Amino acid sequence: MKSGQRTICLFTAHSPEVGGGGAILRSLLPDLREEIGVTWYYLAARPVLGHEKGWLGEPLMGHGGAIADLSATTAMLGGVPTARWKRLLQQLVDIDCDAYWIVSHNEGLCVARDLVRASSRPVHLTVHDDWAGALCERSVRYRLLAPLADNVTRHVLKRVASVDVVSHGMRELYRRSAGVEAVICHRHLPQLPPPACQPDGPLTVGHVGSIYSAHELWCFADAFKHFCVERGEEGRIFLWGSHLRNRDVPRHLEQWVEFCPNAAEGQVVLQLQQCHFVYAMYPFARRLRRFSQTSLPTKLSTYVLAQRPILGHGPADSSLAEFLRQTGVGRMWDSMATTFGQKEIAALFSSPIATNSWEHARTVYFGKAGAESLRLVFSRLAPMVPGR
Repeated sequence: MKSGQRTICLFTAHSPEVGGGGAILRSLLPDLREEIGVTWYYLAARPVLGHEKGWLGEPLMGHGGAIADLSATTAMLGGVPTARWKRLLQQLVDIDCDAYWIVSHNEGLCVARDLVRASSRPVHLTVHDDWAGALCERSVRYRLLAPLADNVTRHVLKRVASVDVVSHGMRELYRRSAGVEAVICHRHLPQLPPPACQPDGPLTVGHVGSIYSAHELWCFADAFKHFCVERGEEGRIFLWGSHLRNRDVPRHLEQWVEFCPNAAEGQVVLQLQQCHFVYAMYPFARRLRRFSQTSLPTKLSTYVLAQRPILGHGPADSSLAEFLRQTGVGRMWDSMATTFGQKEIAALFSSPIATNSWEHARTVYFGKAGAESLRLVFSRLAPMVPGR
């Protein structure tokens, strides 16, 4: 560590290797560490190779039976500490750092709340998904906790030193509900790989990561099937990292969907480049409207790396629709009518994406602005310490 360098304790309730949030953080750290000493502490089932020092034990949420877990999560949100919670908090308080950087996912929201109370050091909060609108509403187990989670979120937002979020929609939500001015921070892509040649052969579609709603996916698959049949062509939809399995696919779509083995992002990007287009979706369900308006699929950064046209599928007021409007790298299908889906798929083929649109998307959404905003936040949060 350089003399006088600020030291930040980054805490996540997930492994450094996991999920879209992990991808965002990993992309930001190289730039931040030029000036700031960041050590990543986390909860996970076991230590992660290369991050053994930061392992603080297993997660508190998601363990045991549904009733026991719901009870423990309710107690956590309600500020009723268990012995395990007290031990976790003390582990974080004992860390030698100038400030805390807490990601709100799962235990993180309440960790931030309790660190504000237990430590004199400033706390910065990162929100990748709204607790009530995403974590609760997308879960059967935690759905009834949404009002409590909303209250805790507002409480924490008002008391931490600073906040960053992943979308304009989330920034506006927290501005209205908590009077907080958050900065927007996305994943950083330093550069794009060379674009691939236009694929030939059967029409193919790629999708990476979480399936937020199978209903919308099968609606898309049906529209894609009809599009291919009308053109007299074969087609295939490839899914990487999906929680769905072959048994979940409707019978009439079984020959159109293929589940691919998980692979490193670099390998998946190469495979996506062989697809004619890629698919991204947000649910239409009213209860998930906050999720679609405030989250931002990290898979979009993977799609920008692949530089394949994006078919967005979801509400017209979603962050996904805003992304496509601002970048021009795809089309938005904002209904469940398969005929409209077919028209949007046809439009992808008839209106090629301008080559410079990909670099525009990288610059606007995945450039250095996020890391630079965080560097400025942390410089105010924890000034340089002479002789440290």
